[in-house]
Amino acid sequence: MRDADEEPIDDDDEHERAVAEPRVVTVAILAVAPRRVLDEPASALLASRCQSLGHQVLKRLVLPPSREAIETQLRAWIAEESIDVILVAGGVGLSSNDVTPEAVRAVIEREIPGFGEAVRSARSEHVGLLALHGRELAGVAAGTFVFAVGGETASCQIAWDAVLEPMLDPASEASVVPLLSQLVPM
Repeated sequence: MRDADEEPIDDDDEHERAVAEPRVVTVAILAVAPRRVLDEPASALLASRCQSLGHQVLKRLVLPPSREAIETQLRAWIAEESIDVILVAGGVGLSSNDVTPEAVRAVIEREIPGFGEAVRSARSEHVGLLALHGRELAGVAAGTFVFAVGGETASCQIAWDAVLEPMLDPASEASVVPLLSQLVPM
């Protein structure tokens, strides 16, 4: 408990302290794809990129596009205290098989609306108005960040470069890593 005469806590100081004391971020990656191939390219890309930031990829799994299966897996990983971040690749389009956003919304407590907007904005530079077909989203559930992006390798690459990397890089101003220790399940 702080004394009344102490200096207020500055968010910038908190961010600098978190960068100075790097934290190993633990990640689970779920690929949603009709064909269950562990080396599915989008999830392999995300795993490689996470490892390049020094994060530890604890789990990788490929599931078919089934809302129930995705929801069940997300709930299981959210319940594991060892997982900080879940990345989901695939199932965010407009076809009837694209059920990832519904599954993610069913498990998160708070949505991060700017994430999807930023990903679609970055994708629009490459594919124009087709980016509007994407339903990328992110949120927080029981102290775990959940990010869902397109399953095509190019979509994943754009989402990583423009939005995910800055959000997961502890040295970035946009990093959510300093928030991991502050998240309290609702």
